This record gives sequence, C-alpha cells and structure tokens, in this order.
Amino acid sequence: MKFKRIISVLCIVLTVSVITGCSCSSGNSSKGNSTNNQENQNAQSTDANKTGSENTDAIDILPIEVEYNSSKMVEGTNEPIFIGSYPAFDVKTQGYDKLKEQLYAVSEESKNIVNKELQEAEQEYASNPEYFPIEMQEGAEVLRADKEYTCIVVYTHNYQKGAPHATRESRYYNFKSLSGEVVNYNDIVKDKEKAYELVKSSIEQQIGSSNVINNDDLKKFIYQEGDNYKQKFYLKKDAIVFKYDHYDIAPYAAGMFSAEIPYDQL
Repeated sequence: MKFKRIISVLCIVLTVSVITGCSCSSGNSSKGNSTNNQENQNAQSTDANKTGSENTDAIDILPIEVEYNSSKMVEGTNEPIFIGSYPAFDVKTQGYDKLKEQLYAVSEESKNIVNKELQEAEQEYASNPEYFPIEMQEGAEVLRADKEYTCIVVYTHNYQKGAPHATRESRYYNFKSLSGEVVNYNDIVKDKEKAYELVKSSIEQQIGSSNVINNDDLKKFIYQEGDNYKQKFYLKKDAIVFKYDHYDIAPYAAGMFSAEIPYDQL
C-alpha cells in the first residue's frame, strides 16, 4: 500500500462504520537484526486443509505463517515500524511435486509483495512517523485439496495507525493437483454474459436489493477486464464460487460477496 493511496482511503472511509480490532502479533526482533528484514522461520501454523479427514483423496497441505518485520522500531517503543508476514506451504502428502512447486511460487510472490511494502514503509517513516506502525499480514487458507484440484486463497490484511478500519484483499489460486497446471478461468466460464446474470442475481438475492452493487464493476470482473478486475474464484466439486472483497463491486459498508454457481448452469 503506497502512502498516497493510504491517505486517500482514510478520507474515503471516514463516513463508513468503524471496524477496529485488528489484532496482529508482532515478531521477536532480537535475532537476525543485521539486515533490514527479519524472517522468523519458526512461525506458528494456521488452520489448514478444509477438505475433511473422511475424504481419502484429500491432500494434506499446511499453511505456515512466516513473520517478516522491519528491524527499525517506532521511536520510543519496542514496536517495528512495519509488522508483516507471508504464507509458506507444507505439502505433507507425497506424489505432488508439481503442486509443491506452484505453492512455493505463490509463497515467494507473497513474500515479494510484503518486502516491497516494508521497503516503502521504511522510506516513508521519517517524514510521517505519526502514521506508524503499518501492519501487512498475508495469510492463506486451503479451500480445497484433493486429487483433482487444489484451491487456496491468500488474503492481505492491511492496517495503518490512525485508520478507522483495516482493509482486506484476496488472491485466489486454482491448480490441477497432479500436474500443477493453473486452472484457466476461461475454460470454466465460457458464457460470460450468462455468468454475469447468475452472479448478479445470486448477490441481489443475498442482500435483498438491486441498488447496492456496481453492475459495471461486476461485469468487468466477470469479463476480467484488466489486472484490476481479475476474477477471484475457486472450484468446489459441483460449483464455481465467485468472490468479491470490500470495494470490489460495492462500498465498504456493504461487505464482501460470494456467489456459488453450479457448473451445469454455466
């Protein structure tokens, strides 16, 4: 999150319901402070595979939170000016080497995103110390992991001191488990106009209104019009689930949205 963007978001959301309570643990920075970054590889694991122990086809994947804090402290405190983390993945089930490679790449992508924000935070601290610390935790959840598909979400939790609430953004990754091949959204959703109507109807039924969501933005996501409108989705056994974060298709106060559409309706 760039500083200018943060100030803009602060101005936009002052009139929206305040959501506080972003409790994020800061890491121990007493070791490894010879560099600007600190990685704690002895991190605590998070809840992992959601596929259920009764599923004999399940792949055991454990997301692990790796701390990535600044070694610089907010003046007069023991708090790093940047408190960050990114996910790593421990694939315990044997025979999925290609999938392991893909999940390692996801972890590295997340690490690079956090590192970029850390570097920017350290540059901006001197001129705007009143807005620190900054927190940026990238966590992960396994949504599905079996012999057919592996679907995960990496969610970014952002908070800057003085902000009325934290923000959350999500990235979804879908792989063919055995080959590690990325699932092509266009192979699943061929009729974009039909998908748009189904998703729009589903969300409107959930919220009981047709005046909340921005239909133009929703259509841009369904049609994937540029990097800013890359559709977020994951695959269930019999349905595709479309996901939308705060601000994606509606004001922050409207919340996040999800629409589950059976494959046989697409």
